[in-house]
Amino acid sequence: MILAPVIALDPTAAQEEHFRKACGVARLAYNWALAEWKRKYEAGERPSAYKLKIKWNEIRRSQFPFTLEVTKCAGSQAILNLGVAFGNFFGDLKKPKGVRKARGRQRFRDNRYRRSERFRHEQKPRSGRVCA
Repeated sequence: MILAPVIALDPTAAQEEHFRKACGVARLAYNWALAEWKRKYEAGERPSAYKLKIKWNEIRRSQFPFTLEVTKCAGSQAILNLGVAFGNFFGDLKKPKGVRKARGRQRFRDNRYRRSERFRHEQKPRSGRVCA
């Protein structure tokens, strides 16, 4: 089970309206990209989330001007999420059944540390000194 901290938001009325608009734009972009993806796939082309994101940014000013009220990341991230979903779906089809990924020890990477080769330790900002 993966546990994560839960943070309750208490937005003002204006912030709540902005959040709702951003969610609506994300939903619109996702559905638009899904329709484009299907259209391209049926036409025999190979769709890509990156190309759809570029096309979305080109047409959103003319066809969907209300999307300019929120951050561009709302629509762009929804389209990238669609690409990940299709990648996961088709990636599972390529793997033979019964084959599982080898499980190693769990690890994480923290890019904000200093490593000293001489003393073979790492200095992490929160954890402090860790022997390697």
